[in-house]
Amino acid sequence: MFIQAEDKEYNRAEDAQNDALANWDAVTQALKDSGIAFEDLTDSQRLKLTQLEVQGGLNEGTSAFVLQAIDQEKEVFTKTYSPDKTQLIVSYKDGTTDVFETGFIPEPEDSDDVKITDATRVSNANTTIQQKQGSDKKIAWETYVDMARDWISQGGTVGDLRVAFPPETLMNEGNLKLLPSSLRPKLTNDDDNLF
Repeated sequence: MFIQAEDKEYNRAEDAQNDALANWDAVTQALKDSGIAFEDLTDSQRLKLTQLEVQGGLNEGTSAFVLQAIDQEKEVFTKTYSPDKTQLIVSYKDGTTDVFETGFIPEPEDSDDVKITDATRVSNANTTIQQKQGSDKKIAWETYVDMARDWISQGGTVGDLRVAFPPETLMNEGNLKLLPSSLRPKLTNDDDNLF
């Protein structure tokens, strides 16, 4: 009984944190959409936004940074966080993606917690590729974006994903062109005419 009550309390706290983060996302998106800068907010509005960041598990000051860093000329498609909330991944409707460090320092993990290893991430990505590849053994750019989201949510980095699963080996040229720029392979001078 005690464990169940403890689990319920943990779930309520986690739900409250997720709700605060969702509210923070909605407010920062509305501010971005209306072109209002953090500096233009009243003291009361800044305080409320700061409360939402802290309740959502982010560091104080994240709002000011995010509102300045997100490209004001582009329409945001999604904002997601790494599981440890150390990164904010912003995908724009034009297909580009930005990754921002939030400055959040996660609490040390309990040794009893299940940890996602590199092998688990690789296995999950391989399964996705096998399930989604076409008859030409290639995947669509959307599948690679989904793989990147999963990879990051499991504690990996975009750079590690590109090394483990180079997009140029998994996609045809047409899909490579549609891939968000942060996921595309780095071009060398010899590759300049790929895009």
